[in-house]
Amino acid sequence: MALVSNYLPERADGARLIKTYSDSGMMIRQVQTGVLYTRAIDVEGSGFTYVETDTPVSENTPESL
Repeated sequence: MALVSNYLPERADGARLIKTYSDSGMMIRQVQTGVLYTRAIDVEGSGFTYVETDTPVSENTPESL
């Protein structure tokens, strides 16, 4: 169980985006807000951090549809 962060292609405005997700199919929680995500995409330098939860991503999760 680990979090994976990958850079996405640079946007037209030059912003670099980072995609974060669980490599074991678990939901992730943003530490600063407590919000759960299947995956998160943030602008580089945003300062958001994530932890992996024990909750599996469900096929019924809105983000996974």
